[in-house]
Formats: sequence, C-alpha cells, structure tokens
Amino acid sequence: MGRFFTRWDETLDDRAVFRAGGRAGDVFYRDRWSHDKVVRSTHGVNCTGSCSWKVYVKDGIITWESQETDYPSVGPDSPEYEPRGCPRGAAFSWYTYSPTRVRYPYARGVLVEMYREAKQRLGDPVLAWADVTGDPERRRRYQQARGHGGLVRVSWTEAVEMVAAAHVNTIKTYGPDRCAGFSPIPAMSMVSHCVGTRFIQLIGGVMTSFYVVAFKPPPELLAGTAFVVLALFLGLGTGAVFAWVAKEAPPQRVGSVTGIVGAFGGLGGYFPPLVMGATYDAATHSYTVGLALLTVVAVVAMLYTIFGIRTHNANQA
Repeated sequence: MGRFFTRWDETLDDRAVFRAGGRAGDVFYRDRWSHDKVVRSTHGVNCTGSCSWKVYVKDGIITWESQETDYPSVGPDSPEYEPRGCPRGAAFSWYTYSPTRVRYPYARGVLVEMYREAKQRLGDPVLAWADVTGDPERRRRYQQARGHGGLVRVSWTEAVEMVAAAHVNTIKTYGPDRCAGFSPIPAMSMVSHCVGTRFIQLIGGVMTSFYVVAFKPPPELLAGTAFVVLALFLGLGTGAVFAWVAKEAPPQRVGSVTGIVGAFGGLGGYFPPLVMGATYDAATHSYTVGLALLTVVAVVAMLYTIFGIRTHNANQA
C-alpha cells in the first residue's frame, strides 16, 4: 500500500525505485554502532572468562562488543588463539540489559510458604527445613510444583538462610558426604568455580562436574533383552497391520488407506510420552501408573485382534 501514498520515481516494470533524501536513512545505523570509548573485558557468567573482548560504551551503556585480537603468540609450532569468542559473548550486551535477566533470588512459592510457616512455628531455620522436607505430603507438594512456574521473589537473606538450613539438615541427618556440588566447567568463571568448590570441600561434601562420566556402565542384560523383544514385536505388528490393510482395503484405495494408517501411527507415537508424563509420580520417581495403563491398552488391542478381527474374517468367509 505504501506505493499509493508515498511519492517516488520508479521504472515502468516497478523493479527499481528512485528516492531523494541524502544519507538521512543511515542515522539509525550510525547511532547503533556509535560509541564514546572502548574498554577491555570478558564474560564471567556461564563462561570461563578466558576470552578477551573489546566492549564499546556510549554514555555508560554497552552498545556492542567485538573480539580482541592481541593475544600473545603461542609460538611457531602451534596455531594462534585469536580470534577467541563465541556468539554468546558477542550477544552478551543484549543479555546484560534484557528484561528477562534474573537479578534477584527466586524460590518455589509453595516451598517458601511452608518454610515460613514452619519457621514461625518452630523458631529455627534448620528445624523448619527438616519439618517441611520430612513430611511426605508436603514434600510431594513442592516437588510436584517443579516445572509449573510459581516462582516468587525472596530476599537475599531468606534465600541464603534456606540454602544454609538445607545443608545443615542434610549433614545432621545423612552426613556431609551427601552434600554434592556441581560445576559446569568450562561454562563457569574461575571465581565462582573456586568459591563453590572450596565451600563443598570445607564441609566434607562431594564436588562433581559433567566431566565425571561412567565410560563402562554395568551391562543391563535384562533391559536390553526386553527392548530387543519389544522392537521385534513392534515390527511384526506394523507389518501385520499393513498386510491386513492391503488385504481388506479396495485395490484402488490401498495407497490412501495405508497413508491414513501410517499417519495415525505417527500421531500415536506422541500419546505414550504424554501419558507417562501426566502419570509420573515425582515423589517416588515412578512411572508405574503410566506403564500399567499402556499395558492395559496393549492387552485390549491384542484381545480385539484375536477375537474381534478373526471372528469378523471367519464370518465373512
């Protein structure tokens, strides 16, 4: 619609437009990349802080960043470091001023309410935490709230108090070796890594990382055999369905019916995970209800195949 309300000169085939006005359209881009000074910095959140960046600042606000390229040489026998820096670092200034950036501690609302009530009643943070986590019903409530939002802002004092109460209660109840710290190195600054690691070591806990993996897990013979047998019967069932479709469907519609059956089979693949997720018991980490429901469906399908379809075919014969 703009061509009917804006005046310009254009070619007869509408493929080229000629407009006058100088460089006024460049103002936005010039302002976007303008800056008062350039400082050197790095990134210490979710990063090791090992890459050098040039940070362009205007009126005290970060406008953009670029990789620094003045690393010392590592010698003629090795490739040089530069340039170092990932896309996350290049976009870090956007993250710094993002409205979604977490600036305050948040905690699960239902857990905070139960903790505050227990602390007011018992007068001690450690006793309050033990009272909440030791009650199976209340424990189930805040565990099942995971993944559903419900986070509320709490003060730094209360957040630190709850974390300390949890550590003290765990040490008193189970021992210090049940306190485990996790470090996602290399996605962490050395300051944060050292502080957390030292704290866990001082209280006698266990420090872990994603580098700690089991390269030779114990063989799961029973589970492996069960999955192989399951895959075998799934393949037999799929082949039987398509063979039955080819036999029963009119010859001119075999392709359409086969496509519809395949589409419903694909959609059916989404159903079991939804059932398993909806019936998952977070308190006991159990999928018993979902597995039982899927077993019932499989048994009903088997009985219908044996007695329903075979009886129908026998009557037609």
